[in-house]
Amino acid sequence: MQKINFVIAFIHEAKPIIQFFKLTKFQSKPYAIYKSEQISLIISGCGKLNSAAACGFLFALDNQPAQWINFGIAGHRDASIGQAFIGNKVTDSDCGWHWTLSTQASILLSLSINTVAEPETQFNDECLYEMEASGFMTACIKYTSLENISVIKIISDNQQTSHQTLTAKKIKQLVSDQLGNLEQYINTL
Repeated sequence: MQKINFVIAFIHEAKPIIQFFKLTKFQSKPYAIYKSEQISLIISGCGKLNSAAACGFLFALDNQPAQWINFGIAGHRDASIGQAFIGNKVTDSDCGWHWTLSTQASILLSLSINTVAEPETQFNDECLYEMEASGFMTACIKYTSLENISVIKIISDNQQTSHQTLTAKKIKQLVSDQLGNLEQYINTL
């Protein structure tokens, strides 16, 4: 397996990955970072600016060629809760910037991703709605090429299930249920 750098917003999204890949805490401040020989995982905090800053910090700390993966939860109009998708395009809803990503090696279904400033409740477009991917993309393209960047999101809310019903336990379970697919995806990189 080649080197993998995960950028994840919240510890509840990261905890199952940390346990599954047996990552150990490397540092707590200014970012919590967990590592093994081949995997680094940084907890960025919510939002595109935090995601971008965390990418820069992780790159400065560990300047090695790697696959970069932004992993977390997202909303969608009608996709099933718990379904995982890989992003084929990331768009920043504030400025319109967008990046097209390769999904050829993925076992996951692909959809476009729209990064928003606040949790989405309308779901007007047929895409994933989340809050970090455009910041992740803005930073990562400075350090690597597009073919080394992936965004994977698990559906946590939709028009039938509000994001306000999410708990730490639910988020951990959503991620835990997709660990096999995540491992399979990583093994194809």
